[in-house]
Amino acid sequence: MSHVLKTVLTGWFIMVITYGIVLLGVARSLEMLYKTPLDLSQTTSVIILGMCLLTVPYLVAGVYGRLNMNGDLQIFLLFMIVPVVLERVFIYGLGAFLAKDVPVIEFIQLDIAPYFTFSYIIAGLGSMAIALIVAKTW
Repeated sequence: MSHVLKTVLTGWFIMVITYGIVLLGVARSLEMLYKTPLDLSQTTSVIILGMCLLTVPYLVAGVYGRLNMNGDLQIFLLFMIVPVVLERVFIYGLGAFLAKDVPVIEFIQLDIAPYFTFSYIIAGLGSMAIALIVAKTW
């Protein structure tokens, strides 16, 4: 396996782990804060969770990119585009698979990922920008 491919795959693995830790950590923190099970119908909870998922994994990716991509912008952009697109496709695909008589986006927002809105989908571009800024200026 080439060094570049190994570096990119390792970076994606780190992003997935970071995403999971942020998801569980923020959800648990919100439960402790409100002293109730996480209520994803609460707008504040959804905004906090969505913002954390849009920033923290990509900050980590930016640092990883800075340390391991040797300033190669093409590899770094590929490194960032693939997880942003795949995450959104995965969530939508899961919703499409599980939704019965409900529109897919509505089902996703009610049962899987309430932060999954059109704004969240588009904000992936901002997430890539955050990672790029961190990678170039860290």
